[in-house]
Amino acid sequence: MGSAERIQGLDVARSWALLLALSAHAMVQVGMPMPSPLVGILIRTSTPIFILLFGAMIALVHLPRAKRHGMWALAEKSWARAFQCYLLFLANVVAVWIAVPYSARYALLCATMLGSTPYAGILQYYAIMLAAMPLLVWLLRKVPLALCLAGATAVHLAFPLLKAIPSPPPVMGQPILGRLVDLTVGTGTVVEIAGPSILHGMVLVFVGVALGRWCRQPRLSSFRSVFLPIGLLFLAMAAWSLSVRGYGPVDAQSLSGMRLRNLNHPAYAFIIGGLALILVVGSVVGTWGRRIADGWLVLGRRSLFAFGFGNVVITFWPKTVAAMLGVRLSALLLLGVVITLIFAYDRAVQHGGQTDDGRLSLPGVIHAIATGADRFTRRAAGRTVRFLKQVPESKAPHPIPMAEELS
Repeated sequence: MGSAERIQGLDVARSWALLLALSAHAMVQVGMPMPSPLVGILIRTSTPIFILLFGAMIALVHLPRAKRHGMWALAEKSWARAFQCYLLFLANVVAVWIAVPYSARYALLCATMLGSTPYAGILQYYAIMLAAMPLLVWLLRKVPLALCLAGATAVHLAFPLLKAIPSPPPVMGQPILGRLVDLTVGTGTVVEIAGPSILHGMVLVFVGVALGRWCRQPRLSSFRSVFLPIGLLFLAMAAWSLSVRGYGPVDAQSLSGMRLRNLNHPAYAFIIGGLALILVVGSVVGTWGRRIADGWLVLGRRSLFAFGFGNVVITFWPKTVAAMLGVRLSALLLLGVVITLIFAYDRAVQHGGQTDDGRLSLPGVIHAIATGADRFTRRAAGRTVRFLKQVPESKAPHPIPMAEELS
């Protein structure tokens, strides 16, 4: 979701993942069933693609930034982006609260990421992971990537043990602690809580880091050395996941649904995640050395806006449209409206400004709002960094080396 210039194949993969995600959201909103299990499996690759791309950006953007400018500069950039993701996540919470009225208490739980907000899961994930970026970079500079990947794989091997952990008791009548554990560790068995958890998603993050390192100098020899062991790992873990009992069958039907994802089942990470990795690598290899038309990159370039405001439009899409047009046509119309808005936003941001007579046009207003929001989050992140710099390291709750020893 970053705005830095990147390898075009990764932007193509991001655009593809966004199109899949928005298609799924549009179908859910109008009540359209999944056309087939194969279509469902393809759609489910969208979230793993975004997580893999997040890991790739660590290697391509964040680790080099920390090396060149230091950890504080890294923190300021990543926290500004985290603030943006959270504010757009909050916009989705408010939209759902208005469209489907429920209690203010539950809305507050959703705003604090302790509820279940439809369509906005990846914004929540990115907000948390971008906030933790200094810690991730610190870890990757201290621990070899292979060991990080081994530890992340061990989490999935411990799936039956994690699911055996009893749920924490409710607080004020709400499973607050249970949702917090589901979000971070993924021990719960309530399928309404969207996965993957932060801990279970780390295996895809670290594979994404390996992908990003390979993308800097993609060669056939390095391809084998990087992706052959990863491919064997995914095949072995995918085969093992089929033997996990007690959580329903692992077949085309279950893989096309949300249950395995929300349970943090290893089949989701290593079967759906493996397919996602193939799609991303295929996008990079297929576009390497070629010039891609800008239209194919717009969705990926504006994915933050798309998930923020595109999903708000989806949330408010009236059910009566499906009653008049049918669910298939209504889903296509809704998807077309959202994509049109994304392209209009992209044009406004790139070419917005004052007209020749000095008046502010609609694209200019959109451009001003977008740049103003960007300045606001950058200032908020800058102030946070300046505040933390003033806190003596001995008083910091979890001090992390942020300067010379990591530079």
